[in-house]
Formats: sequence, structure tokens, C-alpha cells
Amino acid sequence: MREGEVFIDDKKNKKYWEKDGKLSTLSCKNGFYILELHGNPYERGFAHGMLLKEQIEKIDIVGYYGGFLESLFESSDIIDKIPCFLRKTSAKVLEQWYYSPLEKRCLEETKDEMHGICDALGWGKRKRKQALRSIFAPDILEHLVAGHLKVGEETLGSYYLAGCSAAYARGRALKENSDVIKNFEDYALLARNLDFPGVFVWRNPTIIFAHPTEKLTILEKGKMRKTDEIKQPYIYISTAGFPGFGLTGLNSSGLAMATFVCLSKNCSMEGMSMLNWNNYVLTHARSMRDVREMAKNPDLKCMSPHVLMVADGKEALSFEVDSVNKDIRNSQFDIHAQTNHFFSPLLHKQELKYPLLTDFTRGRYSLIYTALDNHSGHLTLQQMINIISCNLNLKEGKTALTGDIPSQATTITSVVFRLAGEAWENYDISKNEIWVASGVPPAVCYNPYYKFGFNKDFSWDEENQSPSVSRSADPFIGNSPGFIPFNDKMRKSLEYLSLSQEEIKQGKIKFAIENIQKAREYFDDPGYLYIEALIHLRNGKEGSKKEIATALQQFSYLEKNHSFSPAKDTALNLSIGRCYDLLGKREEAILRYNNIINRNKLSVHFKIAVSKSIQTPFTIDQINNSFDYFLYGPLKFYKENSD
Repeated sequence: MREGEVFIDDKKNKKYWEKDGKLSTLSCKNGFYILELHGNPYERGFAHGMLLKEQIEKIDIVGYYGGFLESLFESSDIIDKIPCFLRKTSAKVLEQWYYSPLEKRCLEETKDEMHGICDALGWGKRKRKQALRSIFAPDILEHLVAGHLKVGEETLGSYYLAGCSAAYARGRALKENSDVIKNFEDYALLARNLDFPGVFVWRNPTIIFAHPTEKLTILEKGKMRKTDEIKQPYIYISTAGFPGFGLTGLNSSGLAMATFVCLSKNCSMEGMSMLNWNNYVLTHARSMRDVREMAKNPDLKCMSPHVLMVADGKEALSFEVDSVNKDIRNSQFDIHAQTNHFFSPLLHKQELKYPLLTDFTRGRYSLIYTALDNHSGHLTLQQMINIISCNLNLKEGKTALTGDIPSQATTITSVVFRLAGEAWENYDISKNEIWVASGVPPAVCYNPYYKFGFNKDFSWDEENQSPSVSRSADPFIGNSPGFIPFNDKMRKSLEYLSLSQEEIKQGKIKFAIENIQKAREYFDDPGYLYIEALIHLRNGKEGSKKEIATALQQFSYLEKNHSFSPAKDTALNLSIGRCYDLLGKREEAILRYNNIINRNKLSVHFKIAVSKSIQTPFTIDQINNSFDYFLYGPLKFYKENSD
């Protein structure tokens, strides 16, 4: 094997890359790529790029995430209002406005690692920019939401209802001597789903073992100061070409971490960027006490609102943060749960609340926490997988792939951490394990979970093997007459659902309808019909009465035959009223609007939207094209008049 060349060992199904005496490797196991990267940030990035070059170039995940803002601009209503000769200039100004502050605040080590990947692939200036911007995709989305979605708006994307979730159990909540986990008197389980747009580019699941050689730098008095301590090893669960900074990881001190994007008015362009901030916590903290101390550091600010859930074998906490406030929520009664929302009164007050999204995130939190609480003392790895992959619509008592408790169609990684509870001074990382869902999205949480163990130096233990674990055919939280075990037809339906999402982003409404109809052919989930009706209503913008009549027929069928959460039911009635308005049936529309306005606990969004519709009939020009939230494309509850 020569230095500076990739060596392939076909017998071991392994690749090697060595440079300046630092050996990095790529292995394949159970459908996963396992990267062992050694060196400083640039060297680790370069080895990453050399070992996974083919996969990175084929999928172009960097192009997908790095081009978010450009796609937004090209698909929005804004572009139609700008003269053709100014559009390119306007796009550049918009890009500079959003990206420049992020790039300035990005840690140098993050830039170096991404540039290492780019250099290994021979990418030029534009691609290098995209690569760096791709890792800020969650930040970009949060800033777009905070800046563009006003009270009274809702988006079509909300009806797909994606969202991360986590369940934690320790000590007395766990069943002793479970079939899979034995000989650990003091341990905890953390199950975590990561949901994010882009299921069709997240095709190469990768477990990245990073073994840094650089000195640790700490934030002190607003500046980064280098220490004499070497940065601790860590892993991320990610995909080829996407290092995964700060999303789902574990460090060699036994701290596991999961990130949850939240929406808040407190979203600024000052302070450290979100993904750097999370990566900083994971790589610097050696104990939960360290995490709490970091929360007290006034210099450690965050540009983007989110929750960082951190756990070890003894406890879990949710570190809530926006650009102004910080707070910590501790685990209680040996269990803990988290979805995409704030609990702290300070942070919750400034949270952007959209009815459908709030219904979903709060509802899913309630489901997870209740399941943990009801089965405390009997929880096992198997049951934690059951909880994190639940797809039961509790309101109807039936299986639901979208709806109140959906299937997590956009789950791109799902993992269960088994965390040993020893004191840090005597810590043995080899007593930890991760169980990672195999295969590719959508909905990887329904696939088998494979175990990955560690050696004492925090490298991958290739000999630590065991049978995979899958969700139960009839999960204990789903024992109802309407429960249907997840099957291949459901999986196929979710693929078409995801295709429909991608086409809505691109404004391909006709194809979006065709694919949601194909999804219904495989599994006729009521959520699919709900989405199809909304797209037909959106397509009424082109002046087609037939599209609006189809939407009305489908909404009416749903109202008669299915039950939905309060926000979704209200939105359903609002949509029916709008269909009547667009078909010239004003009296029927008014009846619908009055029925909504008299409901108890109606959210501010709906009050504004319905009051506006009572005063003035809903018209075609109030349906716009802008792709605001997650680029799925909004269907606004109302649109302010230009005057």
C-alpha cells in the first residue's frame, strides 16, 4: 500500500487511505459505510472524500442542500416581480444576505474539514461554497421561516408532518436482563429519529468515527483559544459526503447527542451558528456537568433556535437555546422525551406556533412520553424501537402513515444508543453500543436495527456482532383492532409520498398529484387524500373549476369518514369554505366560517384567517407559489391585500 493512494482489499471488503503516517479506512457492513478517519480536520475531510468519492459524486447531496436558497428564489412569487435583467443580481444579493454571516461565524475546523472533502473530489470554487452551505441547511431554513412566515400563514409542507423525536429510559424504567442487553447494571437507552427533507439524496448511510489529532480550542471571552489537550474522538450517524456536524452523535466520554430544530422569533445572525454550536458541545463536553457549565457561558451563543438533547448512562437533559435565551430541562422519573418544541417559558414565549405543526410535535411528544411512563420498569431495546417507530393514529385507533402520529416518512436516520453509566474517571467506552436502522429513507425506522460496538480506543469493534432487532409485528403501544403491521405496500406508498413532496418543491403540481395518487393505490391513508385535496385546491390557481370541485369532493369525504386532530379538522373546514368561495357559493362558505369561529380554543392563526374570509370571499389570487417553509410550498390561510 502506497501513501497518497487508495488501496482496496477485496477479501476484507475494505479501503485504505494513508497520508503522512495517518491511516483512514472505509468498511462496509449490513448496508452501512463505516469510516475511520484520523488526522486534523482537513486531513479527515480529505480522507473522507478519497474513500467515498464515488458515492459522493453520484448522489450530490452537497448540491441538493447547498442550493436551498437558490431553489427558493427560483420557485417563489418574488422572481415574477423582478425584471429579467435584475434577477441574477437579486439572487446574488439574497445569497450574500443569508450565507455571509453564517460563513463568517463558522468554526475554522468545520471549514477545513469540508474543504478537505472538496479538494479530494477536485471541486472548484462554486462547489466548495455549496459544500459549506449544505451543512447550514437547518440554519437557513429556520431563518427563512422566521423572516417570511407571518401570523395567519400555514404551508402545504405542514400536512406532510415531519419531525424529529427521541425517547430516553434509564435505571428502574428498564427491564432487567433483557434478551439483547445483559450484564450492565447501570445503563440507559436513547432512541432517536432524525427527520429532514431530502430523502432521495440520503442514500449512503454512513457511520463516521473521527479520531482527531488537533489541539482542542475553547471559546473564551469571545475568542477561540487553543489548549494543550487533544480533542476527544467522536462519531456521527450520517451519509456519504455529509459529515453530520451536530445532528446525531456520540463522543468517547459516553455522551450521546441529538439535535431538534425549533422555530422562534429569536433567530439572529449574531453568535455561533447552530451546527457548529452542537458540534462544539459534543466534542468538548466530557460529562453532563460540562454541558451545564457550557450553558452558563455567556459567550457560547447560538444563531438558530433548537434543542440539543444530551444523554449518558445516568441522565438526560434537553438544552434549549435561541439567539437570546438558554435553559435546561432535566429528565424525570427515569424517562425523558423530546420533539421539535420548547418547554422553557422564556423560549416558548417566542416560539413560532403554526397550528398543524404544533399539534403534531406536541402530540408526538405526548405519545412517546405516555408510552415510556405506562411501561416504565419493563422497557427494553425492542420496546424503545417500537416507541420511536410508532405509526398509530390514536384518535381513530388505526394505523396512519400520515396524520396525528405519522410514520416519520422523512426519517433519514434512526438509532438507539446503549449508554453505560460508569463514572467518567473510570469510563470504558467499549461498554457502549449503537443500534442503527439499516437501509435508505423513507421511514428507515421500520427496517432492522444492527449493532455496532466499540473498542477501548473508540474504534469500530468488527467482532462485536449480534442478530438484528426489528420493530415488533404488533407493538405494545399499538394493540388496537385497527393496527396493521408495516408492510412492503406501505413502504412503496411512502416512496410516492416523498416523490410528491419533492415535486411540490419544484412547482410540478401535476406530477405531485399523480404521485400522491400512486401512494394511495398502495396504501390508502386518509392523510394522503387530505394532501391530494390540498394540491387540487392549490392547482385551482390556474383557473380550473374542475380542480376546485375535486378538492371539495375529497375534503367532504374526509370530513364524513375520518377524524382528525383539532388543528387539522379546523384546517379541513377552512379548506371546504374556501372551495365554496372559489365556486361562487358564498352562503355555504359563510356557514363554514361561522362554524369555525365559534369553536373553543381557536388558535390566533385560524381566528385571523377565518375572520378575513368572513369579511371578504377567498379568491384565486390569494393562493401563491412561494416555497417558504422547508420549500414544500405554502397554502396560505390568508394573504394580506397589497394596500
